[in-house]
Amino acid sequence: QDVKNRRNPRLVPYIFLDERTKKSNKDSLKEAVRTLLGYGYSLEAPDHDHAYQSGLNKMSVERFRIFRAEKTYSVTAGKWYFELMVVTAGQMRVGWARPGCLPDQDLGSDDQAFVFDGFKVQRWHQGNEHFGRVWQAGDVVGCMIDLNDRTMMFTLNGEVLLDDLGSEVAFKDFEVNEGQ
Repeated sequence: QDVKNRRNPRLVPYIFLDERTKKSNKDSLKEAVRTLLGYGYSLEAPDHDHAYQSGLNKMSVERFRIFRAEKTYSVTAGKWYFELMVVTAGQMRVGWARPGCLPDQDLGSDDQAFVFDGFKVQRWHQGNEHFGRVWQAGDVVGCMIDLNDRTMMFTLNGEVLLDDLGSEVAFKDFEVNEGQ
């Protein structure tokens, strides 16, 4: 581990990957989506394109998509990790949720989710507080959970994010119960 730059040697910033590796990653993602669909998941990307016009001036087009899995699996032991690439800058929350997380609740507003919002630079669980750094389009966000030690961490382009006190741990000492 590169302590000076706080980088894990297995995590490489996406912008440093060669085109062949980027293509391989995209192909792997396509295969993962096919696998999820094959196992009965339903991934939806609703069409929510809105255009606004004011007189003769054309205003910006607001576009957003919501992805939600129809089937979920919870984990109760071990260490787990996933990452995603931020395609567009803007408000979104990523992290871990309990099986009881309701779709009509904002993630992290209750005790059912532990999430990071890199647009607002906040971590969320029963409220929010400052955490990490701002993400940009093209950044890769990593979400790590250690259910044995009961800790969660987030990375941005391979660099572990820190709280205001310099701790790498975003959340700790949470109850596992039904899983995450």
